[in-house]
Amino acid sequence: MTSLQKKSILVWTMTMTMILIIIMMIGNKNSEVLQKVLNSDLRLDFLKRTDSKMKLPLNSVEDEIILKIGLSESAQAGSFIEHFSQSIKEQSEQKLKVELVPFFQKGYIEQFVNSVNEKNEVIVEHWPRLVNQDISTEVITSLSNGEIALTLLDLSQLAKIVPEFSFLQVPRLFNNVDEVNIIWNSEVGDYLRSKAFEKGLTLLAFEPSGFSHFFTSQPIVDFQQIQNNVVGVSAKYFAQSIWQGLNINTLILEPEQIIPAVADGAIHTYSTTMDQIAIAGSHQPLKFCSNNNFILSGRFVVMNQHVLSTLPKSLQTVLIQSAKNNLSKNNAGNSKQKVMAALETTEFKRYDLPEQVQNKLTQLAQSLKERNRERWGNYLIEMTNQLLHKGQSIDDDQILIGLDADLTMSSSQSGIAIKRGIELALDEINQSGGVLGKKLVLKSLDHSGFSDQGIRNLTAFAKEKNLVAVVGGLHSPVAIAEQEIIHQEKIVYLDPWAAATAITENGYSPNYSFRLSVKDEYAGPYLVSKALEQGYKKIAFLYENTAWGRGNLKSVSKELDQPMNDDVELVDVQSFSWGIKDFNRQLAIFKDKGADVIILVANAPEGAVLFQNMALRGDPMPVISHWGITGGQLDVQTREAVKKLNIKVLQTFSLTDSESERVLAFKKRYFERYPTKGEQKIIAESGTAHAYDLVFLLIKAIEQAQSINPEKVRESLEHIDNYSGLIKTYFRPFTELDHDALGIEDLNLHTFSGD
Repeated sequence: MTSLQKKSILVWTMTMTMILIIIMMIGNKNSEVLQKVLNSDLRLDFLKRTDSKMKLPLNSVEDEIILKIGLSESAQAGSFIEHFSQSIKEQSEQKLKVELVPFFQKGYIEQFVNSVNEKNEVIVEHWPRLVNQDISTEVITSLSNGEIALTLLDLSQLAKIVPEFSFLQVPRLFNNVDEVNIIWNSEVGDYLRSKAFEKGLTLLAFEPSGFSHFFTSQPIVDFQQIQNNVVGVSAKYFAQSIWQGLNINTLILEPEQIIPAVADGAIHTYSTTMDQIAIAGSHQPLKFCSNNNFILSGRFVVMNQHVLSTLPKSLQTVLIQSAKNNLSKNNAGNSKQKVMAALETTEFKRYDLPEQVQNKLTQLAQSLKERNRERWGNYLIEMTNQLLHKGQSIDDDQILIGLDADLTMSSSQSGIAIKRGIELALDEINQSGGVLGKKLVLKSLDHSGFSDQGIRNLTAFAKEKNLVAVVGGLHSPVAIAEQEIIHQEKIVYLDPWAAATAITENGYSPNYSFRLSVKDEYAGPYLVSKALEQGYKKIAFLYENTAWGRGNLKSVSKELDQPMNDDVELVDVQSFSWGIKDFNRQLAIFKDKGADVIILVANAPEGAVLFQNMALRGDPMPVISHWGITGGQLDVQTREAVKKLNIKVLQTFSLTDSESERVLAFKKRYFERYPTKGEQKIIAESGTAHAYDLVFLLIKAIEQAQSINPEKVRESLEHIDNYSGLIKTYFRPFTELDHDALGIEDLNLHTFSGD
């Protein structure tokens, strides 16, 4: 390196140190002074260094490793970087050092730079990057491209790279920072970190810095005050998809712009954090602050994964620990009480939003989650919900219904469908005053299709106060495995989907399991009859090797053994395990045996593999399937494959096809509560309808018994005379000898589209 280069780098280091000192001293208090001083229109970018090492985000000079750290125009960021840099230097015993790469909005320091250039005091090779666009976009791009190794990002900035993080900004998702930490330190946090990793990023540390609030000139008394006006939002915390989803008009403003915006009548409400409103000063006119936490804000120390992976493990540990320790130390949320104390001395007033406003915001947030369900995924939404409500206590004036189903994994569409049926029923019942003068509440636990987890869920529900019943899910093996704990704890178990005959014919007396769904004793013969109606004579049977699959094999074989079916041949039977990746062997055997139709017993994950294999083969056989394939979400590739196939699927009731007045009213409520992007559709509709009618049958039993005692409710269910439901009018739906509300006459066959 030449002496001129060394001199330039020395001067550069001194210059940047001076800039950082200016920023940290002046900070947010007098940012307008810097804006006045530094307002040139000149565009400056990084100048190329002659030393090739300087182009890398991580430079190794002898035994030193130098990390390039992106620094945005923020006093808080500058403070963190200062402490973080010192910490990693000490902890690594001088092996790790940093090189700052400043990012400033165009115009922020340009006049300072110009003044230096005009005086020809120094030839600067590496000036701060000044950008016209949103500064976070430039920082994110540089981090992703590896131009910098590490930076500090706000939650809204990280969400631009990893969309799943925008879920954390759903309004009113969290009541406090403790709940945020519960989620971040759980499997949900692991999931989010994995999504960042997929984008080439490692999150070294996260610190929730608080929540936004509504700041107004007068207290909010009605939601229309928010919806009918423009809400100012700090650019730092602006999450476009969230605000658009709430259907609230916004105007992006920095805190120092509040006073002129209010004076001009542009806004009457501003949404930001406590520390940001303090920046606006004591003279700003928005003196009323809602106590209620609205949208989460937080900061992440984010590192380029490739750069991190090149470091020795010991230095990786140093970076992670230093990031965590110093981010917490510099957390703006720690000064919240001081900020509030300062604001309250200037006649600043806090108040609680009216219940009507809170309810409306919660309703809008719920709709936002549903519209973005495909984007965020069932796992993120449902597991977060489960963890946040895990310790929720049940009041004396509440009655609990539990849901035990797959809500997060491959068959989660079935669990979501069942949950929606329960929720819609509870909405109607609670709006009419509840039952026995008490409100019904739902608590959901995910079993992901695993029997041991289902048993743990039932054990947990058994300990809950005022539990009246548990509703099950799609998986017959789980429901069968749970029968012992169900009857041991005397839990009324309602089955809206799982079809295995052994769930209701379980050998227990008294019997606590009740079903409103397909029963395999009827499903097998029905599927065979439909194959014969369509003229098929050589049947291949393909089933999952579980209690559900084996039960259907038994009923199909029994039906084909009937004398009237002597001219029909079961040419081959093949089983498979969950997670199978290729069905070509089974399909080849079926073809060699001359099969002209496949009767299928499978769930969606394995069904998807089968359909993709079939679509690639010439002249694929038709399929008549049990309804398990409707319980999961198929990807685009599988849906395209399904279009090439002839697949019929077992169903009981179609909300889509029915035009009855009651069904139309139900569908209207459904789409209001669960809005979707694009075409309106009801997922796994039979599951929703079954769960809805089951809840109303349960309520009728509670009213008859005038009790939520499980023994009395169980007996009362066996003595319901009739009920006019969504699916049909039930006459003695359950008896002492028959706990299945639907019969073979309630089954039908639909074309399967995969939607």
